[in-house]
Parts: sequence; structure tokens; C-alpha cells
Amino acid sequence: MSKKRIELLDAIRGAALYYMLYYHFIYDLALFGLVSWDFVYSGVMLALEVISASAFILLAGFSCRLSRNNLKRGVQVFLCGLLVSVGSGIAGVTIRFGVLQLLG
Repeated sequence: MSKKRIELLDAIRGAALYYMLYYHFIYDLALFGLVSWDFVYSGVMLALEVISASAFILLAGFSCRLSRNNLKRGVQVFLCGLLVSVGSGIAGVTIRFGVLQLLG
């Protein structure tokens, strides 16, 4: 059975995912000393961070109206956020409350 998708939401979600991956890739390069922290904290990169995070939050709010089980999905997303926090803590970077916890 095929579910009807809203193509515009999928396109925006894909773009937000791409930009978020790009931002975190550059951030990781800075952690390894391959990119300057000045570039990571430049206006363009900070704007990219805000735009991608805002897009995810807005899309999640809009998409929750389309979900059948928001509680289950929220718990899953929150637990994934906790896993990311634990993993980043092991790596030496502390994430106390990230976008995934917020969305959960």
C-alpha cells in the first residue's frame, strides 16, 4: 500500500538534512584541526546552523499533525538524542540538550 507523500515537505527535509550534514562535517574537520575554527564560527556557517536546525524544528511541528503515533515517535527521537549525547560525551564533546531531545 502506497502512502501519499507531500513532496514539498520531503524536499525541504532533504535540503535541511544535507545542510545539517555539511555543517557537522565542517565542524568535525575543525575538531581534527583540518579547518579553522574561525570558518566554523563565520557568519555563513552560523546562518547554516540556524537555518538547518530551524527547518528541522518547523518541519517536525508541521509533520506531527500527519503522524499516527506522536508519543511513540517522540520517545524514539528523544532516545536517539540521548544516544547522540552519550556518544558525543564519550568522544569528549558535551551535548547537554540538542535538537533531537527538543523534538522528542
